[in-house]
Amino acid sequence: MIATPTVSIKNSIAAYLLKVVFSFYFIITIVVTLTHMSAEFFNAKENVNHELDVIADTFSPGISQALWDLNAEQLQTTIWGIIKFPTVVGVKLEDDNGEEIAASGVFIDKNNKIMTALQDGTKKEITTYKGLFSRKFPNLYQHRGKENKLGVTTIYSSTGIVIDKVKLGFLFIVVNSVIKTVALWTLFLWIGRIYLTNPLASLTAVTEQINLDNLENLKAAVVTKGRNELKILEEAFNNMILKLQSSRNKLNELNKTLELKVEERTRQLSEANKELVKKNEIIIQDLMVAERIQKRLFTTYNPPPHLKIATKYIPHSHVSGDIYKIYPYSDNTYNLFLGDSTGHGVAAALSTVMANVILQDERRSSLEEIMGHLNDVFEQHLPSERFMSGILANIDSQGNLKIINAGHAPLIVIPADGSDPVLLEDRGILLGILPNSMFAIQTKEYSLVPGDQVVLYTDGIYERINEKEEIFGLQKLYFFLKENRFNDLDVLLSQLLEHVESYAQGKEIDDDITLIAFEYCG
Repeated sequence: MIATPTVSIKNSIAAYLLKVVFSFYFIITIVVTLTHMSAEFFNAKENVNHELDVIADTFSPGISQALWDLNAEQLQTTIWGIIKFPTVVGVKLEDDNGEEIAASGVFIDKNNKIMTALQDGTKKEITTYKGLFSRKFPNLYQHRGKENKLGVTTIYSSTGIVIDKVKLGFLFIVVNSVIKTVALWTLFLWIGRIYLTNPLASLTAVTEQINLDNLENLKAAVVTKGRNELKILEEAFNNMILKLQSSRNKLNELNKTLELKVEERTRQLSEANKELVKKNEIIIQDLMVAERIQKRLFTTYNPPPHLKIATKYIPHSHVSGDIYKIYPYSDNTYNLFLGDSTGHGVAAALSTVMANVILQDERRSSLEEIMGHLNDVFEQHLPSERFMSGILANIDSQGNLKIINAGHAPLIVIPADGSDPVLLEDRGILLGILPNSMFAIQTKEYSLVPGDQVVLYTDGIYERINEKEEIFGLQKLYFFLKENRFNDLDVLLSQLLEHVESYAQGKEIDDDITLIAFEYCG
């Protein structure tokens, strides 16, 4: 069965090849035809010139005799006899001085104007006549052995006469070229359809049927003669189908093997996932226990009458690297420690446990001794990349505030008189960076009056970022405390957290946050 071509004749390869080939053929045909027609024309013109020569040879004696005898009647009769020839359009006789003796038909006068001589003897100029050509011959007469020249006779013909002689031949040449062109065009298109377009349509049809599920039923069969390019294409296509069958079978085997492996891996992953879930539950339980234990470390004893205290603690995960401890130092004084270990999570939480043990053991020591002990233990027992910022404060019933700052953010004092908050900027060296021999401790003192409020915080509050990765910063924290004053310390810390969270635009926290505020009551 011959497949129906999937493209129109106009868009087929055969038509394209035909256009290319016949473009050159058409040009060559035109050139050959024009050359043939030109050759026919010049050959016909040469024949006309030859006829003019024969006419001249025939009538020359009669014209010479009439001129010698001064026989005007015979001369006119001879001229009219020449005019009767189909190849002649005019005759002109001139004497030796170039003066016109007689003329008939179309001729060129001595002023190079094309004229016509009528039978009544009148002459008039013709401006539209084209293509005149002529043959001249002398009028010679022999008298007593002497040759006498009596003048010159010019016989005229025209290209119109030549064209009339060849126009039928021209017509046959043009018709012949057109018939050959149309016949070759049709024949080429028909043969191209049979031997090129139809076989390609057959290959296209079988190609469109390619499907991995029916490869066994596909086979190209091109109807053509000999082992030409189409036959080679058919063989290549059938070989491709065989290779596809082989690859499909291998792929099916691989799929079966893969499915078994996937089932086995899925089972193994399921068991491993169950084991991970169990271990994760254990870890979460352990972290929850650690969270409860760590929170117990952050003890706040009942404050004395001269102090009000509020705290906010938000760990990044179950346990954190922040620690605060508020405890009585003597009957009238309280110690307050706030620390922030590098990082967060379990590793940072272990540092807070170490700090809590030291603070518990050194609860009666001086501020300098406590900070020195903390630095010594961290420097000796923590990895070099682990350290802690911390601030230790002591306040008595008289409002005397002593502070040691080890690389921590400055305290902010909110004066009771409504003046601008004060940043106690004196920062020392981080705990655990240097040995005690190089660890400089500076104790700063500040006097509080009743109503003064003091705010301590870790970097998780002022390093909070929003969706644009913009940091909240110490400046915004300072201006919030400057513009917002609250009698209730819990309200103060809650409003501060809400303000920072509004700035963060819902972005999750990425560090621990601890806030402590106390007010000296006098």
